[in-house]
Amino acid sequence: MKAAVVCANEDVQYLDYEEPQAGPGMVKVKVKASGICGSDIPRVLHNGVHFYPIVLGHEFSGDVVEVGEGVTKVKVGDRVSGAPLLPCMKCDDCQNGNFSLCKHYSFIGSRQQGSNADYVVIPEQNAVVFDESVSYEQGAMFEPSTVALHGVIQNDYKGGEYVAVLGGGTIGMFTMQWTKIFGAKKVVVFDISDERLDLALRLGADEVINTTKESYMEQALAITKGKGYVTTPRQAWNVTEPGVFVPEFDSERFTITCSADSKQPLEFLHIVTELNDYDKTCLVESRMALPRLRTISQGWTYDEDFKDNSVTTSMMLLEHRNLGRLSMGCVKGSGPIEIGQHIHNELAQWYFPLPGSEFIYTAGGEEVHMTGGDLSFTPTGFWHGRKVEAGKKCDYIWFEMCIDGYPGEIK
Repeated sequence: MKAAVVCANEDVQYLDYEEPQAGPGMVKVKVKASGICGSDIPRVLHNGVHFYPIVLGHEFSGDVVEVGEGVTKVKVGDRVSGAPLLPCMKCDDCQNGNFSLCKHYSFIGSRQQGSNADYVVIPEQNAVVFDESVSYEQGAMFEPSTVALHGVIQNDYKGGEYVAVLGGGTIGMFTMQWTKIFGAKKVVVFDISDERLDLALRLGADEVINTTKESYMEQALAITKGKGYVTTPRQAWNVTEPGVFVPEFDSERFTITCSADSKQPLEFLHIVTELNDYDKTCLVESRMALPRLRTISQGWTYDEDFKDNSVTTSMMLLEHRNLGRLSMGCVKGSGPIEIGQHIHNELAQWYFPLPGSEFIYTAGGEEVHMTGGDLSFTPTGFWHGRKVEAGKKCDYIWFEMCIDGYPGEIK
């Protein structure tokens, strides 16, 4: 058969190559379409392959021309797309269904021969059969489209909000289209190439912004009707209400932007702490994905026995089982309220009143008048509570640290 063979760095040759055969459990595919992934570029130009010679290609489709012994779900003549990941199916991650975390995986077109050839052989379970109404070119795009879908699902996206897609490459375009399918209010693609942005509009983007233009920030704020937003090199969030942002520790650069014509000033509390082994273990065990933005309306409510839960609402925004000793939440209510004196022998606590709030905070027998933007700190072992006059608001973010870790939790 013929194949595009990477013989050495910067050396791709169209050669006669050994034709693969379908062994037990395997399917032989006559390749009709094979894509070039961005990851293939360094494989060709920057010594990025595992060995020479190698046939690249992991985004492909074609017709089944041969099936090996034991194959029952795929037949000769089927049109199929190939899933390139080959997990070992034996390790703990594979047994738990987390195939992408397998440490013993192989990969078609990277660690073994790929689809830039007349034929490729894949396991039966990696052959995705599709209908004749789907073109071969579309079938070859199953793999990159599901990469984008995985990212959307990992971010727990539910639709109904503004979406910013940073980068209009292939995965960015698919991400834009998936979020529209999920019901996004408006999807905006950011890039530095007008050609890519024009393509994004043709593929369905609601708005596009070229970030090389001096006015790009004003454009972005106009689209979100003047609301602020948080961005990292990988993600962006439109901020429409108070909430909590947790960057990826030690490595995440982030920016907080406030609309120039905002009716209220930007107020934020930046908390810096060092994670110990307990925190990191909890982070791994809970599979918490960082960075994370959670607004007040996205929290979940809970009751506390030292206050009247009919006139105040307590919401958890970041629970300790996700992040070790650290937790964060919000309390909202209007006076008259009295939150009874209570004590935490293991917790150090901080309170950050939101704009418009006003209440009396008591700790260790001392009374402090607090308003929006103030900050209080209560060490472990102090009795504390709050009093709110009629007509006054008691809305605040709380942050606490359990100094030695929560009893009964991971150690």
